[in-house]
Amino acid sequence: MIRINLLAETLAEEELRRRDPVKRAYVVAALLFGLTVGWLLYARSGATKAEDQLRELELKWTKLKPRCSQVTNNRVRTREIDKIVLPALEQLATNRFLWSRALDALQYCMIPDIEVTELLGRHSYSNKGYSVDPITKKAIEYRVTSVTETVTLTLKCSDYAPDAARNHIRFMDNLVSYQYFRDRLRKMTPYEPLGIKTPGDPAAHKAGIFTFTCYFAPQARTCD
Repeated sequence: MIRINLLAETLAEEELRRRDPVKRAYVVAALLFGLTVGWLLYARSGATKAEDQLRELELKWTKLKPRCSQVTNNRVRTREIDKIVLPALEQLATNRFLWSRALDALQYCMIPDIEVTELLGRHSYSNKGYSVDPITKKAIEYRVTSVTETVTLTLKCSDYAPDAARNHIRFMDNLVSYQYFRDRLRKMTPYEPLGIKTPGDPAAHKAGIFTFTCYFAPQARTCD
């Protein structure tokens, strides 16, 4: 008995179409395209979020920038203080001139009939330095590396002794011979009378007035 399936050829063609590799490739391509589109959308969402975060950070930085500049300037100033100001203050603390010691020594230099009525102390610094230009051979000013300290002490005194006793001369000589002043006053011309002593009258208890200045030896102070 022979059976003939008239749909066999149609079924075979349908099976071939179902197994067609091109069709499967389209399906795979469609899947890949869908995945690509999905990844692009996800990446774009991430990029948008990152851009928003960047804008927020830029806004925060704009607000913090003035404070950051102030902190930077403070750090620079702090380094300058640590490098320049603090050493200078320390040097000033160790090398400063102490007037209290001079005044303490002065009380041991007093002699009878002499009265100190006025004191004037001057303390100054000379802080100019110069170098020579090798081309022009002229002196040019440059940064200060040392200063010269100059100290003077001016005394105005009353002398109740007779003028013939030259008591004021004995007082000035006694002062410059005291150890404190002898060690610190300059060797040449340690003191200088200012003007001429006015005559006094001991009988009328009228004092003669004289003034003189003591010159301390200049001291060089380094700034480095």
